Amino acid sequence: MYHNFFRLLREVYEDQPIPLDVPDVYYTHTEEIVPGETDGSGICTLLEDLKVEGYRMADKVEGADYRHCHMALTSLAHYHALTMSAVRKWKDPATGELSQVPSSAKFLVEEKTFYEYGMVKYIENSFKCFLDFVQKVERPDLVEWLAELLQRLPEIILVDTLESSGPLACILHGDYWINNMLFKYHDKNHTQVGEESSSIPLCLKMIDFQVSRIGHPLSDVLYFFYTSTKPETREKHMLVLLRYYFDTLTTDLRLLGIALDDYTWQDFLADYKKRSLMWMFMGVMVLSGVLNKKSVSNLQDLDAEEKLKGPKPETNTEPIKGEMGISLEMEETMKNMMVSYELSDSSILSDRLIKLMDEVKTLNCC
Repeated sequence: MYHNFFRLLREVYEDQPIPLDVPDVYYTHTEEIVPGETDGSGICTLLEDLKVEGYRMADKVEGADYRHCHMALTSLAHYHALTMSAVRKWKDPATGELSQVPSSAKFLVEEKTFYEYGMVKYIENSFKCFLDFVQKVERPDLVEWLAELLQRLPEIILVDTLESSGPLACILHGDYWINNMLFKYHDKNHTQVGEESSSIPLCLKMIDFQVSRIGHPLSDVLYFFYTSTKPETREKHMLVLLRYYFDTLTTDLRLLGIALDDYTWQDFLADYKKRSLMWMFMGVMVLSGVLNKKSVSNLQDLDAEEKLKGPKPETNTEPIKGEMGISLEMEETMKNMMVSYELSDSSILSDRLIKLMDEVKTLNCC
């Protein structure tokens, strides 16, 4: 993405007033993985030093408030509009297929991510943890609801493709949560009486595009909301923020000569409801990993163990992949992590998970 795609976007849309909020790239070097010869460790990317510019991470435990959400959705809408325009240009007008993708962007349509390979299986493997959790917090209504959703899982998990994304097909960030954005904040001279300058975001930069792929923009939007925002922010402002994102996106698209005459705000709301279930499950899994101290400790222990093992010997054979589309070793590690701790161990985590489930249940039962 940094090496080819962002440069391509900037070149194509340099005359447009739509910002691309990613770090500047100064140097990149890629190395092909050749079994027995190279392992890919020669890859190097030199980016703009955002810390010097005053950028920093927000608090992932606290969660994003309205101001942070507004800023995150602004940058995301700009990015989606630019990439939506690009995807439309790559389509063959006669067939609708992506037959005109430039070589610098072919990896986006040729390389599959975890989401295409093993999303359904990953959620199925985690479901026992979800059910055990809602039973322990004595929520029989959620037990019944989740059990019913389990039977419908294949229809709930909407894998992002060009076809399933409809007229909003774009290039997703793919992992748009609060740790993958850096905020720059107002200084004291720009704050009002009673406001903390350190809490008012001025702008942001998006980072870590490792699972970018073609998909529906709500995949990024809901992943952000369900992994990174305060429950009370969603309760008070969800529809307002969704409308702001949609209006920003459509305004940008008009600047790019694209009118969404066949897709309305009501269509967007219908897609929001339809896709909320899948991204609720992903939100539960992400929150379980980042807000549970035992989970974080296990990750740190695992990392320490890997370092003690030293470098793995090179081999000419591809690692055997499991049912989730990743190596059997990594698959086993992920399964063990999900069953190694109780979701109810953390009061902060429990509160976030219950409020998220209640929110999505209410949305889909009305």
